[in-house]
Amino acid sequence: MDAEIRSLVPNIDPVISEYSAGYLTHASTAWSGDEDATGPSPLADAATTITELLLSASGNPSANVQEKIRSLVEKWVDKYAAASDNVEKRGPAVKRLDQTIQVSSQRNMSSTLAVATGGVDLESANVRKVESKVDKKKLEKAERKIAAKQNKKTFKTVEYEASRLLNQAESAQSYEEFYMAVNPLQLGAGAGGKSKDIKIDNIDVAIGGNRILTDTTLTLSYGHRYGLVGNNGVGKSTLLRALSRREVPIPTHISILHVEQEIMGDDTPALQAVLDADVWRKVLLKEQTEITQKLAEIEAARAGMADTATDAAKLDKDREALDNRLGDIQGKLAEMESDKAESRAASILAGLGFSPERQQFATKTFSGGWRMRLALARALFCEPDLLLLDEPSNMLDVPSITFLSNYLQGYPSTVLVVSHDRAFLNEVATDIIHQHSMRLDYYRGANFESFYATKEERKKVAKREYENQMAQRAHLQAFIDKFRYNAAKSSEAQSRIKKLEKMPVLEPPEAEYSVKFKFPDVEKLSAPIVQMSEVTFGYTPDKILLRNVDLDVQLDSRIGIVGPNGAGKTTILKLLIGKLTPTSGTISQNARLRIGFFAQHHVDALDLNASAVTFMAKTYPGRTDEEYRRQLGAFGITGTTGLQKMELLSGGQKSRVAFACLALTNPHILVLDEPSNHLDIEAMDALSEALQEFQGGVLMVSHDVTMLQTVCTSLWVCDGGTVEKFPGDVQAYKKRITAQADAAGVVHLQTGQCGNQIGAAFWQIISGEHGLDSNGVYNGTSDLQLERMNVYFNEASGNKYVPRAVLVDLEPGTMDAVRAGPFGQLFRPDNFVFGQSGAGNNWAKGHYTEGAELVDQVLDVVRREAEGCDCLQGFQITHSLGGGTGAGMGTLLISKIREEFPDRMMATFSVVPSPKVSDTVVEPYNATLSVHQLVENSDETFCIDNEALYDICMRTLKLPNPSYGDLNHLVSAVMSGVTVSLRFPGQLNSDLRKLAVNMVPFPRLHFFMVGFAPLTSRGAHSFRAVSVPELTQQMFDPKNMMAASDFRNGRYLTCSAIFRGKVSMKEVEDQMRNVQNKNSSYFVEWIPNNVQTALCSIPPRGLKMSSTFVGNSTAIQELFKRIGEQFTAMFRRKAFLHWYTGEGMDEMEFTEAESNMNDLVSEYQQYQDAGVDEEEEEYEEEAPVEGEE
Repeated sequence: MDAEIRSLVPNIDPVISEYSAGYLTHASTAWSGDEDATGPSPLADAATTITELLLSASGNPSANVQEKIRSLVEKWVDKYAAASDNVEKRGPAVKRLDQTIQVSSQRNMSSTLAVATGGVDLESANVRKVESKVDKKKLEKAERKIAAKQNKKTFKTVEYEASRLLNQAESAQSYEEFYMAVNPLQLGAGAGGKSKDIKIDNIDVAIGGNRILTDTTLTLSYGHRYGLVGNNGVGKSTLLRALSRREVPIPTHISILHVEQEIMGDDTPALQAVLDADVWRKVLLKEQTEITQKLAEIEAARAGMADTATDAAKLDKDREALDNRLGDIQGKLAEMESDKAESRAASILAGLGFSPERQQFATKTFSGGWRMRLALARALFCEPDLLLLDEPSNMLDVPSITFLSNYLQGYPSTVLVVSHDRAFLNEVATDIIHQHSMRLDYYRGANFESFYATKEERKKVAKREYENQMAQRAHLQAFIDKFRYNAAKSSEAQSRIKKLEKMPVLEPPEAEYSVKFKFPDVEKLSAPIVQMSEVTFGYTPDKILLRNVDLDVQLDSRIGIVGPNGAGKTTILKLLIGKLTPTSGTISQNARLRIGFFAQHHVDALDLNASAVTFMAKTYPGRTDEEYRRQLGAFGITGTTGLQKMELLSGGQKSRVAFACLALTNPHILVLDEPSNHLDIEAMDALSEALQEFQGGVLMVSHDVTMLQTVCTSLWVCDGGTVEKFPGDVQAYKKRITAQADAAGVVHLQTGQCGNQIGAAFWQIISGEHGLDSNGVYNGTSDLQLERMNVYFNEASGNKYVPRAVLVDLEPGTMDAVRAGPFGQLFRPDNFVFGQSGAGNNWAKGHYTEGAELVDQVLDVVRREAEGCDCLQGFQITHSLGGGTGAGMGTLLISKIREEFPDRMMATFSVVPSPKVSDTVVEPYNATLSVHQLVENSDETFCIDNEALYDICMRTLKLPNPSYGDLNHLVSAVMSGVTVSLRFPGQLNSDLRKLAVNMVPFPRLHFFMVGFAPLTSRGAHSFRAVSVPELTQQMFDPKNMMAASDFRNGRYLTCSAIFRGKVSMKEVEDQMRNVQNKNSSYFVEWIPNNVQTALCSIPPRGLKMSSTFVGNSTAIQELFKRIGEQFTAMFRRKAFLHWYTGEGMDEMEFTEAESNMNDLVSEYQQYQDAGVDEEEEEYEEEAPVEGEE
């Protein structure tokens, strides 16, 4: 039949033709006359399936070809059916018994003889006769059901494989179609509350007729990160693919995403491609826009219509339905955090090596490796409930692997990752699943190292138990064989037979899987071996990739090269082996030197249609097949594997072939580009051991931390066009990368007189903490001072650092004062931006006239500073809300920056005016208009109240006439404490985004109260000696709060305490817990874990320890109420309004600002009054009453 199919359809895939013939043959042998006559036979089912398969595979829609295919299948079905009839007429030669007979039973033997010979069963003659109560019709029906079930089970695998062949073309769905089909949208009340744990029993997974898993259990606990390990070829990738396509029945409310292949390239920018990955977000945003438009149309139509009109009821009903749908959509978008999507996508891309510029490149401009990174970024962005990763580290460099590892450690959902990178699994995995022998073994709470140790111990125990049982079985069997027919010992033999039958059958332990690599001995050469001197290279003269590279490789060298992708690591290797010619410089090598080069894409050099032996004989002639096979055996290619076509080999086996070919050249130096790709863990261990034993030199580019640490004695970093030796091992390099990733830059702005004075004090304090003098020259003593210097400083020449600060005012006097101050020379001169006329305490001048003329000049400096950041996390601004420049122009800058950098964080340190200490009567206007802007455009606002600052200075610090310098010192101490997590390493550190995530439960409620302990005056080193309990007590004291709002009049939604100095985290946590327990009424109970702590071991200058408090309390409404009342009193009579409207302001803006302020106060009061009981009552009202429909 196979030959007839190929003759009829010449272009058919041989696999499909062979499969079709075999499938039909198998179906014919399964047919029997006992089948249910009313149902279709397996042969008829198979004929239908094979006809569809051949029609699909032919690719020819003509009626003639289709008819020939049907005729061919029918012909063979008739042949098989006729053959089956003949077999049935002859009757079966062997009949399978429904129940087995135990020959050792004398009764059974007697009964069996009676059936066979028609004789009398003597032993059963004395047994009482029992009348049969079986209903023959029911019995026949039950037997037919059993037969049908057995047939269904028999054909389960082949039908599944046939469906995969039939649906191969149909499966080429677009990403969007596949995503929505696999992950149906869950909306409404029923969407939440379902368990996302996965436990599926008795699963079978197969591919190509080969069983991968049989009757095993899949168990994945939500929130755990599983490492799936196993030898090459056991089916790990197949299992992931089956899960991603829901071929394993995972509940549909659990979303799944599998990073399997690179994305297709087109004109879509990389950032947009990541955003588009969340298909339902894209769909919901589009539907939200459409519904909003429809609602506007309904409102317009309904406005001119009486309530009694005929169409009014229909419009009202439509509006209600659309409102409900819109509510569901907005709820789902809020759950997705859709408003933060762009910033999250940009952050993920940055972590995977995409610069801000590259994020805007079209996806078609990226190579395959970078597209794989995009695919990974898309999956991380979607945050599915089950994230499936297949060898994610293969296409990543060490910095990107470090980012991925850190990212996954904080991943909120379930992760199942296939990886052979030990270090990666040790850092990421919370549990290990070992796939082998068509089953899954679970190692709970284990990273790779503990799994490996436990697995080896399990293997030893299983082997010992098996050997003991085999010995015991052999002993029992020997006794049985010896005394079975001995009358005296027959009872003992019978007893041992029963004991042997009851003994559980243990599976023999798996054969030890081991592989050993061996490179040939090396002929000694005299130095120099190979040297690169002052080598510069560029693919074009205007694009130089490497400059002035010096590298010396000797026979005892073990050099590892690391660095980001695209930095030129592979280019260095190609220059060294002579595949590229340097633009300038020299490369010298010993005339007798032989270099063995392992390319990252070595498969491209293999002839996949040839066997490994044939390929080696053709490429390296002059040896016998036995020698080639011996060489392959030295790298784990044994038996007939070397005689198979290489297209049938796994990726790891192809790598071994490449190593065997490389070893045939008898190299002195091994130059290896990503040698660990596709190798399983045992093979990587074998390669590492062989490289250690190799007598020649090794130069390796690798992302595998374990291999680098095991093999390499020196590490070189390729980055920024240079190659430099790293003063440490690979773990130190990873630590530096992590520190650099954490040190995402902040651009600081200070506006107006108040903002510049506070800013100058802030820079003076943190410069001292980082070891910088007044000119920015580093004179520090600790590496920790330099580790995250680039968060706030740019490095200049001569060991000098410059603040990333933009200084703004509308008059020159303030700038002159800053320049003349003790740290005036610290700042970059062209970062001073100022006008000439001033704002005159008029918010409108700063926001609409004078400030608007200067704002573009300021934004140019902001852009330049932002572009200078390797990774920009956001902006911070110091300003006053009571003046003209700080309030008016400050909020204008915030809104403009928000427009240009919508995905970056915005933090403000805002000084609120006080009624007791006031410079101008219109401060309530300025403050209310500013708060109106901050509600919409700020992410975090640290409120500092002049009144509270004066009270602290006079009451606590005993300063009868505090100066602005004293006030600025207090504010700068708080700013130093808040930013310490950004500037120094520590426990439970937060950047600006993480701080907002933990502190802001509702978008508009982002105004914080701040405090500091111990309080110190300028020139005083400490107020008194303190301990952690005393710091905690001071920190929560209302008199220490720097906003004139008593937290006892409200409730904390969230709060955070940042401790500095040599203090114990346990002691800090105990004290914070005590505070929360003793003052539980001041904390909302419906936000669990709403008290956060962080610890930095580096104290402020002059103190042994300190603590900074940040609280999001509903009591902050007192501050807004006070300003609002003053605003209303003046605005009701239009007092001083002409100064604002004269600058072009609309009076309506005052009304909107007042309304927004009142709404803000109401929202704080609403959440202050909210309680758990009230929430439960709401849920009870919404829940249906039992019995109602």
